[in-house]
Amino acid sequence: MGAKRKSNPGSGEKKAKSLRTELAHITRITDWDTYCSEISDGPQLLRPYHLAWRRITMASTSTRRSPHCFNLLRQHQVLERAGATSEASEVWEGAASVARAFSIGKHEAGAILNLTKKVSDGARQALQESVRSRGMRPFLTHETISRDIFNLAFSSGVGQLEAWSGPLTNKEDDAIVSLLISRMAVDWDRTSPSMRKPWGYKDVLNLHAATGGFLHFMGVLKEKVPPAEFAKHETNLMEQFNLGVLDPDVIHALECSVPPGNLESVGFLRAVAHEIENRQVREIEERDRELAERVNTATLEQIKAKVASDMAILKEHVPSKEKDAAEAALDIKYTLVLVDATIFPANAVQLKNVFDVMALVLNMGPQNIAHVQMPILHTNTTTSAVLKHRRHVEDSILGKSLDMNHSLALNFAKPNDGNSSDKRRLIQHCLAVVGDSKASPWTPPSVVGPVPLIRVADVLGYDADSRPGATARAEQKGLAVHSTILEAYVDGIDLKEHDHILFFDILPNRHCEFGRALVQKRIAGHWGKMHYLGLVQKSQKDAITALEEQVYVAWDAGPKSPPKQRARNAASVPKLTALLFQNGRPKFPDALVSKFPQSAPQHQEVLKLKAELDALWPPEPRGPQSRTTESTPESVRAVGRPDLTGVDYLDVSREVDLAKIPESEFQEEKQLSCHVQF
Repeated sequence: MGAKRKSNPGSGEKKAKSLRTELAHITRITDWDTYCSEISDGPQLLRPYHLAWRRITMASTSTRRSPHCFNLLRQHQVLERAGATSEASEVWEGAASVARAFSIGKHEAGAILNLTKKVSDGARQALQESVRSRGMRPFLTHETISRDIFNLAFSSGVGQLEAWSGPLTNKEDDAIVSLLISRMAVDWDRTSPSMRKPWGYKDVLNLHAATGGFLHFMGVLKEKVPPAEFAKHETNLMEQFNLGVLDPDVIHALECSVPPGNLESVGFLRAVAHEIENRQVREIEERDRELAERVNTATLEQIKAKVASDMAILKEHVPSKEKDAAEAALDIKYTLVLVDATIFPANAVQLKNVFDVMALVLNMGPQNIAHVQMPILHTNTTTSAVLKHRRHVEDSILGKSLDMNHSLALNFAKPNDGNSSDKRRLIQHCLAVVGDSKASPWTPPSVVGPVPLIRVADVLGYDADSRPGATARAEQKGLAVHSTILEAYVDGIDLKEHDHILFFDILPNRHCEFGRALVQKRIAGHWGKMHYLGLVQKSQKDAITALEEQVYVAWDAGPKSPPKQRARNAASVPKLTALLFQNGRPKFPDALVSKFPQSAPQHQEVLKLKAELDALWPPEPRGPQSRTTESTPESVRAVGRPDLTGVDYLDVSREVDLAKIPESEFQEEKQLSCHVQF
């Protein structure tokens, strides 16, 4: 492995002889022994170099018939192989120095400089092959090569095509230059010999733009079509491009669009673009159709599964005489319509609707009956108004062809601890209305009472600041009165084991006392088969809330109600030194927060401590109810927010522009004042 390879003297002699022969052929010099020493394996061939270089140039320029840049390029390549060009590198610094060194024109000097330094190997070889077979002077001018059109990084995107400078730039892959040289050769060969002319710079520049644009749009086409289809289009379009028929369309597309462009802007690709678009539309439609088909299939399977499940359920509910009889026994059999017109409604439309609904229910069957409480006289109305209102109620009932022959009286008693100034009426006239009295199973009462009225102090809405008026006192009679009325009607009908009664309150009073009475009975465990349905106004939302509260309170207090919260073990109160422990949770004292001024750094540290406590034990959100634990059985101060719904309060953002009166307009004399401090 360590042995050196022995040099063969004969191989050096063979190399030297080969180079001598090639140089003698180029320079026509046969006396090389005068200027060359014995050649060994080293790179030195010419001694002295400058004289040999001068002899090469003189001999080559004096003997060639049609001098051009590729002859000099050939000489330069031979010298490079001989390793002699490094001693004259200053000659190739620019076109002017090359022109002076070789006594040639500026275009030829620029051409040889570009071919040597700036044109890629592939482009140079393609140009050499084209010139070798066609000749330099008939095929191409030196100016075309010298103006950088075949150089790397050259771009024909100038002027109107400046936006396309990127796609029209020569790159290292030589795609544009290779196709450009091929196209130049094809066009020159296709031209008649008598009409041929060498390619000039302007012609090649236009062809360069057309070539770059063609390759760019072919790349766009390649991204949009499958590889097999692109290969077919590429072959056809390349043939058309070599014939020159596509150049106008390409140049027009470059001038009328900006990168990346689109296929529709190119005339010869417009049909292909439409075909691609139509194919994409068809593919989308086909995908949508397949997706819709799959969705429909899945939907059908889901429907089948649901129907099968429903069918299994329906098999258990097939109608039969026994089931019909059992279900009929659970239906609402009787309806008692309640109309409380004690305070005659001011809304005529509402009153008309009330009697329309009452007539509709009563005409459904003889098992339904209506209880109508007629308007009553009080201090806020007159006798004539009450009589007028009663007549209106009677006319409305008669207009519906209903039977109101049965009347009853409500007999009230003043409370034992009532006030002597209580002027409420103790008798109220009522009507029991049916559709057909002969077929009705109801036996309505003739007199109800005497029943004690509610105390004025117990009237809902009564407090020391807001006492109910005469209308409210006449309207509210108390739950005992309404419960007695319902009991009187229920006692007048023969109820079976499974019979249910619906109390349909279509004109309840302000606080839905019939509904409250029924809820009170149900909570007490009575009237399990009685049901209440009331038609209330928006203004009676508080009455609905009160009914719900009755039910919730009774449920929470009942034996079947679960605890409101999971029972917890009573925890011992920790002994804290700085923090507080209130209502079963820690609290950061406000005194510590305000201990330091806000601008002091200590205040920020205190806030950090408070934040740590809040992160460890997040503060409970404030609400209308306070939470208590077993460790703090004492009462907690109530919290809440005022309800400002519908209240006009002061707008703090309003600007008040007070009138300004000049002091000079005051005519009063100024009074002196004194202040005496004892």
